[in-house]
Amino acid sequence: MSLEHDIEKMVESLGLSLYDTAILNENENTIYRVSVTAKDGVTLDQCVEVTHLISPLLDVTPPMNGEY
Repeated sequence: MSLEHDIEKMVESLGLSLYDTAILNENENTIYRVSVTAKDGVTLDQCVEVTHLISPLLDVTPPMNGEY
């Protein structure tokens, strides 16, 4: 399975949908952005929950080489 698929399953377990993943460069920093959506909108608490849920996965399966 791909990293994006694993992230999608984790996000769906919280009742959200994966909208997009992207690798961006901003102010000399590389960012791995995971965007989620929901029918009634997404709260800040849900964003925090997603972050805590997928963070261990990203520690084991980094989305790219180097720091992000």
